[in-house]
Amino acid sequence: MRPPLAGRLALLAVLPLAACVQTTAPTDKGGGLTLSSDAGRPIRLTYVKDLQPVFASDCVSCHNASSPAGGYSMADYASVMKDVRPGDPSSPLVVATQPLGHMFGYFSGDRLMKSSLVYTWVVEYDADNVESER
Repeated sequence: MRPPLAGRLALLAVLPLAACVQTTAPTDKGGGLTLSSDAGRPIRLTYVKDLQPVFASDCVSCHNASSPAGGYSMADYASVMKDVRPGDPSSPLVVATQPLGHMFGYFSGDRLMKSSLVYTWVVEYDADNVESER
């Protein structure tokens, strides 16, 4: 069954207009999480370069080795990994640091970016501690 004549004519009228559309490269640089370099190469998130500074500034004051709040220290990689199941979005660290998690409010600055960083590191990068070239 063929479409009605009016529908076919409307389609023919639109086709020449589609040829006039030009695309432009995106200019939004965003301010959030960057997972590729300016050259477009993938960036591997690691504990030392990406997560340790966040934990040091926002978490270790309470979750330190000498008096770990809630019995959980974030003073080093081995301690952090006690609440992490690599690749698992239901890992306690991921759940606690998401927007509805009980630790989210303790992030300073861009809380959503830091929450995304934790999630991405644990779930997408399997809580990697291997240093790689950026």
